[in-house]
Amino acid sequence: MWQFILFALGHLMASKVTVRFYKVTENAAQASLADCLDAVFAIPDAHDRTRHIDWANFRVECGGLERNFYYGDFYRLQEDDFPPKVGRRAAATPLGLGPDTALGHRVAFGYDKVKRVLGIEKRAAAPSASQLIAYLSEFCGTNAIAAYPIVRPDDIGKLNGVTPRKFNLRIAEPSELEAVDGDQRSFKESLEALKRVVGAPYITLSVGMGSRKGEVPKRGLTSLTSWLMRNYANEKGKIQDLSVDAREPNNRECVLDLLNAHLGDKTELDLPSDDLVLNYGRRKAFVESLFRRFRQEF
Repeated sequence: MWQFILFALGHLMASKVTVRFYKVTENAAQASLADCLDAVFAIPDAHDRTRHIDWANFRVECGGLERNFYYGDFYRLQEDDFPPKVGRRAAATPLGLGPDTALGHRVAFGYDKVKRVLGIEKRAAAPSASQLIAYLSEFCGTNAIAAYPIVRPDDIGKLNGVTPRKFNLRIAEPSELEAVDGDQRSFKESLEALKRVVGAPYITLSVGMGSRKGEVPKRGLTSLTSWLMRNYANEKGKIQDLSVDAREPNNRECVLDLLNAHLGDKTELDLPSDDLVLNYGRRKAFVESLFRRFRQEF
């Protein structure tokens, strides 16, 4: 039986918790995300819910259906390259985990099966929304489920109400971008080639295109930024900046930071590392509260 350990020292106090929201798309001819969640929660032993996705093992540890909402705690099991154990007045030593034991990096999630909206924590080293979708799809043999970032309506309105002049991108790993159509693949290949030529840990791209007035045509810009936002939300590419320099109707210059347009919020919670039930309960409660707050924007 697998064991796992929350990566923590003592009690985590005032931990930062960030939650983002995604719209789920499905194929009516295949299993839905709700079907996959039903299949997962029908397995009583959490160990039997473990699935290997790409390079790691993942599993939903706890949760279930509450009215029209599914909630759960989703784990990535770190089974090697463990961090050392450090005493306050002692040198670092090996963590010393026993056999069949892993570190558990976890995120709370919620899914509204009526509106098909997924809310999930975003934190370093923990699994992403795309990994949750891939994991759940394993239980129903479907490959037609996808999740797209929900952008704040106000930010969409800002982009529609200004004249774009320059597109800005800063990215460290363009090879990680998930490209689907030809335009996306061409843009990805161009970024990869630029990174090889520059030989830097990241590249910064600023492009002004279009008419003699120095405007960037909106056709294509929305599609490009939406694709890059999806990759950023799924932690692909290590995107550090995605913004648009624009001119407002009153001719005032402005910068739209699109990385902050993804619908969600953050807070600080007291999350005890020695009480998994309370730890999950507080994170789940925050996810629930955001579903209530943003229900008009889904």
